[in-house]
Amino acid sequence: MKIECCFWLIMLTLLPAFLFGALKSGTLEIATSTVEATTDIAVMKIQVPYFYGYENRVIAHWMNELVWNSTAEFVNEKVDQIHDSRKISLQEGGYMALGHIVVQGRAYKVNENVVSIVLDFYSYVPTAAHGNEWKKSFNMDLKRGELLTSSDLFFSKLDAIGKEIIKVIKSKPGRFFPGAIDVIEKHALRENFYLTEDSVVFYFGKYEISPGYVGVPEFKIPFSKLGINPVELGKSRGD
Repeated sequence: MKIECCFWLIMLTLLPAFLFGALKSGTLEIATSTVEATTDIAVMKIQVPYFYGYENRVIAHWMNELVWNSTAEFVNEKVDQIHDSRKISLQEGGYMALGHIVVQGRAYKVNENVVSIVLDFYSYVPTAAHGNEWKKSFNMDLKRGELLTSSDLFFSKLDAIGKEIIKVIKSKPGRFFPGAIDVIEKHALRENFYLTEDSVVFYFGKYEISPGYVGVPEFKIPFSKLGINPVELGKSRGD
């Protein structure tokens, strides 16, 4: 089963948003679509944001495309892995439990020009010892239709952000590898972050700086602690 099989289910759940968006134009609106499906090989749960109503429909379409393409790529890859594992297991006379595929998406309107999307991915292939999880995010400038980098938003604050992350690591040494601080100090913060209405959240890959039981470690830093007014985020790039 490919994710295309669920496409029309997702579109049906979004029908009210489509109809409302056709009548209303201007302010960006965010709907949430949830689809749950069980096939002969996997249990799938998908919850993703959908954007509509924005005055620039090209940008809204681009945002939806980023979410959908990322979701489809992940689901199709995991379906193939589960299918291949099931085939091998059955050939060897074994029993194959159902796999699990989960996509949990959230979107935050930080201000009138900046939107942040974060997608949490989880999969379990029954032949594996345990499930796996990772995260992907997009930070968007609605006015320009561009992805925002950490330098675009926090160029003068990146050192302060790094110090806040190190404080958390030092306060919880049992949750992080001994070399975790070196990773923060020796490598510039990458684009592994998303924004909420009042904070910036940096995250790292599973096993990158912490044991597997921690999952995907996140560091939520309030804008107030960094002296940032969220209303002004993104405006310094100029018109």
